[in-house]
Amino acid sequence: MGADHRARTLSVGRHERITIVSETPELLELEAEYDPGGSPPPSHYHPSQDEHFEVLAGTVRCRVFEGERDLGAGEGIDVPRGVAHQFWNPGSETARVRWEVRPALRTATFFERIARSRTPFGQLAAVLRHRREIRLTWPSRG
Repeated sequence: MGADHRARTLSVGRHERITIVSETPELLELEAEYDPGGSPPPSHYHPSQDEHFEVLAGTVRCRVFEGERDLGAGEGIDVPRGVAHQFWNPGSETARVRWEVRPALRTATFFERIARSRTPFGQLAAVLRHRREIRLTWPSRG
């Protein structure tokens, strides 16, 4: 994981925590924990990265271009670069997800900035600083 080999757990939302398990230039491995009763984060996509999610416990809801579906323990999904998506836990039990991001780029730094942000403006600033890693999907007008 670069110079820092300790796993780091970050609170990245009211209902989400991620643990950075390992990091190389090719792969960022995370474990995410989603509290029950969560709501979707902003719709977003990654212009230069592919993601793989595998549910370890509980259930998460995912929204991608083909619609919404629930994923239970043992199920997974690949989200290719450029595909808008959202993950959250609207259920009644905590969910845990193994998450891989390829290549890693500066995604760990992005999550650290989100965790330090105290306001929506601070979170937006983190998104704007990491346009190679993440872009928001703005609602269409009209």
